[in-house]
Amino acid sequence: MFSLDAKIITIRIYYKLNNFRLVEEFTKISKSTICRWVNSKNNVKIENDKNPNKQNIIKVIKEVLIYNPLFTIKEIQKFLNFEYSYDLIRNVMKNELNMTFKKTKWQQYTNLEKLKDLQNF
Repeated sequence: MFSLDAKIITIRIYYKLNNFRLVEEFTKISKSTICRWVNSKNNVKIENDKNPNKQNIIKVIKEVLIYNPLFTIKEIQKFLNFEYSYDLIRNVMKNELNMTFKKTKWQQYTNLEKLKDLQNF
């Protein structure tokens, strides 16, 4: 049985190295135990600090999508000056904001007044 401190330190080392074998060699704790600690939902859960600005990313994505809900991920990435990867933005949108990636349907409007009303909405 390992102490809580040993688990926390081992998980933090894993997040730095991102390799179970290297952590096993360094800590002399088996790879399967480390893997179980990192992936466990009941055991110690250490926040992975690879993206400390995740809340800022969420805020910016929300503001951009309020401005134009049809922006693509690449356009959002341009808005963020390419500081964050496509996959990170996609994962934040999917997991944190619960957004789907369904394509919008284009509708043809024959009534110009109806279209103006929708744009002003």
